[in-house]
Amino acid sequence: MTNDKLKMREIVEQYYKGNFQVIIDNIIDNIKWTSHKMSNVQLKNKQEVINFLENVPKGRFTFENTNFILDNNNVVVEGICRYKNKDAKEIENFYCDIFTFESNKIRNISAYFL
Repeated sequence: MTNDKLKMREIVEQYYKGNFQVIIDNIIDNIKWTSHKMSNVQLKNKQEVINFLENVPKGRFTFENTNFILDNNNVVVEGICRYKNKDAKEIENFYCDIFTFESNKIRNISAYFL
């Protein structure tokens, strides 16, 4: 695995650990972040991403990444997200997120959540 691919994977792994500053430091200004499940997550620039990440409840979600696929510009992550809903019921959802890089910075995130 090349150094660029290792760096891309390390950046993405930090997102799932809740280290959002690493994501913020590694996105382009006109990033596009699209959720194909949650209509409120249609972000079009760095400031919108910052605002969104600042409102993610710390510790509410746990992520188990089950598969990483890397190519020259993309990191695809499949996994399981676990959390408790407002009624304290344990919820388990599956995700597939695609992080597209340009010059070692994230330019696009496409998120699928089932």
